[in-house]
Amino acid sequence: MGGIGKTSIAVEFAFSRGDHFDAVFWVNAATLPKLEHSFAEIAVKLGLVDTWESSDHVILRELVKGWLENPQKPVIDDNHAMIQVEAHWLLIFDGADQPEILHDYWPLPSTGSILTTSRDPLSKSIKRYTAVGIDLLSLEDEESAALLWRLCPENDGHIRADAILSLARMSGGIPLMICRMAGFIRHHKLTFAYYLSRCRINPGLLDRLSDGVGASTWSTVMEELEPKPRALLEICAVLGANKIEERIFTSSIPDKDILSGLLLSKSTYISARSTVLRTSLIQHNSNSDEIYVHPIIQGLVWSKISLNRKSVVLSATILLIFRTWEPTSIYQRHMDLTPEDRSQLVPHVIQLERLVQGMNVNLGAPRRIPVAAESGLRSTSPFIKPPGPETPATEGIEFAKLMVDAIWFSETEPLVARAMCLSESRSDKEFLEIYFDTLYLWTDIINKTNRVTPAPDLQWHLLETALKISGHTSFGIFLAARAYNQVGIALCLTDKFANGIKKFIISIEKHDEATPKPEGGIDIEPKVNMALAYWRLGDLARAEEILQGTIDNFDNWEARYGTMNGYFQGRILHAWGNFYHHQGRFNVSAGLHERALQQYEAKFGKDHHKTADMCHKVAQHYILRAEYERARMLIDQGLGIWQREERFHQPELARTTYLKAILAEKCGNKEEAARLTKTAREMRNRVPHATVKTDKEPLTEGDFDEIVAFFAR
Repeated sequence: MGGIGKTSIAVEFAFSRGDHFDAVFWVNAATLPKLEHSFAEIAVKLGLVDTWESSDHVILRELVKGWLENPQKPVIDDNHAMIQVEAHWLLIFDGADQPEILHDYWPLPSTGSILTTSRDPLSKSIKRYTAVGIDLLSLEDEESAALLWRLCPENDGHIRADAILSLARMSGGIPLMICRMAGFIRHHKLTFAYYLSRCRINPGLLDRLSDGVGASTWSTVMEELEPKPRALLEICAVLGANKIEERIFTSSIPDKDILSGLLLSKSTYISARSTVLRTSLIQHNSNSDEIYVHPIIQGLVWSKISLNRKSVVLSATILLIFRTWEPTSIYQRHMDLTPEDRSQLVPHVIQLERLVQGMNVNLGAPRRIPVAAESGLRSTSPFIKPPGPETPATEGIEFAKLMVDAIWFSETEPLVARAMCLSESRSDKEFLEIYFDTLYLWTDIINKTNRVTPAPDLQWHLLETALKISGHTSFGIFLAARAYNQVGIALCLTDKFANGIKKFIISIEKHDEATPKPEGGIDIEPKVNMALAYWRLGDLARAEEILQGTIDNFDNWEARYGTMNGYFQGRILHAWGNFYHHQGRFNVSAGLHERALQQYEAKFGKDHHKTADMCHKVAQHYILRAEYERARMLIDQGLGIWQREERFHQPELARTTYLKAILAEKCGNKEEAARLTKTAREMRNRVPHATVKTDKEPLTEGDFDEIVAFFAR
């Protein structure tokens, strides 16, 4: 890959190891004429010929090889006589992107060493030429930042390390790009922070720096590729991960020609991959069956594709992704049976959505919905953009299904608008179910992230859609049950518990009517929510009765689905733990909360907001048991999760910060406790629905419990 530092490393090696060699020869091995020219110059330098202009290049080559195979140098011995002794040399073939032309120039083994730089990744596997081969990858962000800071030592890096890291990421980890960036900063006497702000305002600054960092060579190489290798490179350019799973190209054979027949057979793909590998535009990891493409290469390839071709590439890639990750059915999603490999799907779908949006491609007919602004979606959402040129309806529904899967797994909110854009204008069953799922996911994101002021119109719109689907399919009854549960949660989030209970009752009834019957505990969720609503109304007896009915079946679930089945079991344990904790039965609630934390971590991982909820609750138990270090670890884990989505989790941040203040007080750190208490109070007072607490008013954990969602208290 150009600009990655191959030549610079060779130069550094030659200078730093120069004392080990009697002679160092630098050979330009980019083309055969340049190779011939370099060897001719070496022949003159060694005194093998007086001049080479009129000499035969074959003769000059053989003269140089003869010396390299039997190198001699004159020295004066102890008797002051001139004698010949064996010499040690270093021969550097730089830019040998066509390693086969080295065949006639490679000397037989002797006392010399050979260093070759090449963009062809296959060159290191040619046994005759290489003893050791090294793949040079781009620098990590921290390495790039360290290099940039080293090249600009007088800058403000000690103050704005975040600016250095951002610029390092923009460089793509390419050393030559970093050197050019540093040169520009030094020449214009800029600070890191100012240069970063200018790059964000005017991305063209970076484009100008990248000119010459292999870009012209890459463009030439791309233009020379045959249709199939070029198509492979184009698809790699629109995928969302630098490391691309090869199963995208090999797991299924489409029923129609895609991009020059790239995927008509596995052998066709392998042949195309081999061709592109030799250009160094991609790299291959045979151990993980992945292709690596540098982001700068992806951007360059995308910029070279014509507008019409871009639409074709996007549609073909959507079809490939669709066939690789066959979307889960609406039944599987709502039964909590979504395959775990959806995590690998997510970055590709996000990237495709970004590119489609950037081209203003309209895969559906968007309609403005008033609640869009209330949901927190980006203002650049395609949901509110004017329609662009139409694309085939097939890609529209496939793209919508992919996005629903990606949203379901990752809760990536900006994808919601695009999925709705694709499905809301259609009235047929398939699109209607996608539209329902998108609405459901939107409300679920709002509810699960504990937003106390969701858009109520959206909840009712979800219910209306579910009821409409009920007329098309028996499964619509089940969808209506899910919708009523979401509406009930929305009502409880605004403290309308009595009305919420009515919706939970309808949801339970609909679950009982649904066909097929719900599995995995999903039908228990409205019962748990209803119990919590009764609890909040003060009817503890009714709440306990309902919770007891859910927990009675828990052992059967664990036997059937395993102890780590996921969200619904975690919700039951979470609710029971909260209920007993409220009653002061801490020994019982501690075990329930710890099991809930295990369930959430098994289902969502260690960085999910439901996991953060349980980190807070379990940390409370550790503080009660004076296990302060374990409490601190969980509190910090929870705070780290909340801080990633700070705009949605101000109440939770305030509550867990106050818990950290309590921990500091228990550990005898009064100064730290006072500082954290002040911070928690300020955070709490910024929550819109919270009553302001002045500095003179004492704080309790109850003051923070009242500002979070009802099911997290």
